Amino acid sequence: MSAPIGVIRVQLQQQAGGRTIHHASQVLSADGGVPVQKLLDALGELRKAGAIPKRERQAADKALSTAVT
Repeated sequence: MSAPIGVIRVQLQQQAGGRTIHHASQVLSADGGVPVQKLLDALGELRKAGAIPKRERQAADKALSTAVT
């Protein structure tokens, strides 16, 4: 029996004044699971895409570094 095929959405968002601001997302195939490297690659691509406001990029880099660790 094969594992179910699904998806996982990787999102870049922030909380501001009690609301969530969505910057960008990427959908990954989760065919039985998502390898860590695939998730890290998606986070890196989202960071490089330029969707994050300039004033938030340093915080995003710190969050990405924490996620990679």
